[in-house]
Amino acid sequence: MRMFLLVFFIVFLFSVSAHGEEEFFTVQAGSFSSFNEAKTNFLVLKKKLSNGDRDYLRVELVNTYYTLRIGKFNERKKAIELLKKVKNYYSSSLVLSAYVKEERIKELYKGEKKKEPPVGQMAKEGKKSIKKALVAQPKIRRIVNREDAVEYVQEEDTTPDETAFAEPSGDSVKTPPYTEGVAHMGKEHKAQVTERQPPKESKLYKGILFLTDRKNIEPFFPYIAIFIFFVLLLVLVTRKRVVLMLKIQDTIAGGRVKSSKSMRFPEDQGNDPRHKAKEMRRNLIDIAGDIDIQRIKDSGNLQIKSEKIKEGFLNVFTEIDHKSMELKAPAIVMNDLRIDEGHELLGDAYVKGNVYIDEEATIVVVAADGRLNAAAGLRVYKWVDAVEGITVGDNCNLGLSATTEGELLLGKGTIFEFVFGKPVRSFTQKDSVKGLEVDEQGLKVVTNPEDLGANVKELKHTLWYSKKDIIVPEGITLPKNLITNSNITIRCSSLINGYIKSHRSITIEDNVSVRGYLNAYGDVNIGKGSVIEGDIFSKGRIVIERGVGIGTKEKPVSVMSLQSVDIAEGVNIYGSVLAEAGGRVI
Repeated sequence: MRMFLLVFFIVFLFSVSAHGEEEFFTVQAGSFSSFNEAKTNFLVLKKKLSNGDRDYLRVELVNTYYTLRIGKFNERKKAIELLKKVKNYYSSSLVLSAYVKEERIKELYKGEKKKEPPVGQMAKEGKKSIKKALVAQPKIRRIVNREDAVEYVQEEDTTPDETAFAEPSGDSVKTPPYTEGVAHMGKEHKAQVTERQPPKESKLYKGILFLTDRKNIEPFFPYIAIFIFFVLLLVLVTRKRVVLMLKIQDTIAGGRVKSSKSMRFPEDQGNDPRHKAKEMRRNLIDIAGDIDIQRIKDSGNLQIKSEKIKEGFLNVFTEIDHKSMELKAPAIVMNDLRIDEGHELLGDAYVKGNVYIDEEATIVVVAADGRLNAAAGLRVYKWVDAVEGITVGDNCNLGLSATTEGELLLGKGTIFEFVFGKPVRSFTQKDSVKGLEVDEQGLKVVTNPEDLGANVKELKHTLWYSKKDIIVPEGITLPKNLITNSNITIRCSSLINGYIKSHRSITIEDNVSVRGYLNAYGDVNIGKGSVIEGDIFSKGRIVIERGVGIGTKEKPVSVMSLQSVDIAEGVNIYGSVLAEAGGRVI
């Protein structure tokens, strides 16, 4: 997140600094892939245009193309006038707004020095030009209304019905004021004024014109950038946290990382894993309101109408019989719930007591305030939750999720997608192995990375890195974090005081303790009796052998695989287990 904020802040500063550069209107005649082609057209346009129109005729390198451009105007109107002349030679030319950056200019027309005539000739030519200006008939644009006349600007117009404000008389001509020009127009022109009244512009149209004009919006650019920055910062602060990010360094040069690959996964503890069960309880109780328990006991079952439920009513039972189990509407059971062998409970049920389920039974959704005990062969279509604990027999299918605040005991052959408990425990046999704490006093402390192989380097004071396989010898202590682009193997009875990351697979042999998390692109294999205190994430399979302990009651963890999770007997996992391709107890 800090890196993202730094990059965004740099981009923000760049945008603000770019705002300081002024944009100009210019005419682009064409874009060419080679400089020679652009230079050829540059010389053609230089020859065709008059001396006054060749200002800022240039070839610019924009990205990978050489563009031929002319002019550097503050007003679009002047650029359009030049465009009319350029289109005679380059029909696809256009006017655009762009920065004129000296470093991009590869060829520039610098103008031609004019030869100054003798002083006498200059005076003579000056008199001729003054006389020509006095007798010249000005060309004007069509007058539409009084405001146009006041803001009159001489420009070229080729309409045939144009007339001048005044006719020349003698050697001197007096052009009437612009307001008089409208008064002196003939009847034909006065009629034309009436016919050409423009439609009134709506406020919406004016607003769109204002917003599309860059000059109106430019002063607000810094404030818009600041607003976007704070909105993104707010999104980053309020978004779901990330528990781990895997960064695999590909190449090392001069002690700095040239490139890396990242991988992240969500922190399950950031969301309440029992959210669905709590939400269901709250909704059903809200619909039922204050239930008179004595009334229910006296009168039996109730049926409460509700528009919030698809079927339109909510059942409230003291007990559920086999006929009631066929109802698909949600139900509140005031006491314990018992489901006999082979029966189905079709409706979602909130049970205030305990739930007892015989073999080969089926449920859709059950949320219980007490315990849930199920025999072998239970089938859950959606999910099950029990506050005090869950115990299921062999070969059960726990559907989408099974969650509890207590112990979740899984029988052999049980399959699942998501389970959460404190702890999640697999079935236990007599010869199962418990997770062992390694005796640090009897282990050799390794502080030199060369003791792990010639390919291991100390990247930072807390990290050992290798591009090749790392094999940690048996019976040693490592005070460092380990990371490799290949495989990592930790031999028996060793202690790692940090995290382990691998671009391929991680193999933990028997009776190993890892004080940090495990993160791998490949598979993760954890041997008998090992202890992992942190989270475990794998893009491959996760295999957990007998007697492994993961997490603690005070610090629940996440075990997550993008493929499958296989759990042997006697495993204790404090926290959640998620297997996207399915998990099972073997």
